[in-house]
Amino acid sequence: MMDRYNELSRYEIERIRDFVCMHYHYTEREDTEFWRHCRNMEIPDSLRERVELFKQGGYIYKIDGELFTVDSWISVMLGQRIQPGTYHHFARVNDRELKEYMAKHRTHVAQVVNALPMHADFVKQYAGASPDAWKLR
Repeated sequence: MMDRYNELSRYEIERIRDFVCMHYHYTEREDTEFWRHCRNMEIPDSLRERVELFKQGGYIYKIDGELFTVDSWISVMLGQRIQPGTYHHFARVNDRELKEYMAKHRTHVAQVVNALPMHADFVKQYAGASPDAWKLR
């Protein structure tokens, strides 16, 4: 149990390290020795690989449990002027395929939403409060 906790903690800390290192290593600043050092420092292979995947084809990912989202990685990469050499292969879709995908997605979202309880029922079940108790007197 302790070994698994340590393994998961190490993995998460290393992803946070990569995200922070990306800010410093890929900076365009070079006005002080600090910034020149950051630009020239060795970076972890895990960060180098993530950046290269993005550069090659706009591919970015988030593994379950990681703190930073895909949007966060993209925002920092683009903010540091790390640009993909081409577009992600998911962008190669014609109008018919896109419409089919979106129709399936809409259907799935509707199914999930329709399976959810009404708000008052949810609160009553999980908080044990009566909807009448919410009314202002």
